[in-house]
Amino acid sequence: MPTIAESGAPNFDVNPWWGILAPAGTDLRIVRKINADVAELLKTPDMQSFFKTQGAETFVTTPEEFYRLLVSDIANLARVVKASGARLD
Repeated sequence: MPTIAESGAPNFDVNPWWGILAPAGTDLRIVRKINADVAELLKTPDMQSFFKTQGAETFVTTPEEFYRLLVSDIANLARVVKASGARLD
């Protein structure tokens, strides 16, 4: 089985992340409130410690930054799937 690079996606890098998504059309004020509440929670010592035990770090973004990350990751993963010749149907 070829590596991802051998399949046509050199320099491919995967950084797993967790995120919270809301239905399309959710009021931006609600999205920003959830984002602020989660960001505050992620800054607590308990959450920092928990993520550290999982070998992870917290990464807080704005809703706009998270959207750009999501779009970028989808595009990058699509390249890998296409390069692999995998069928998605």
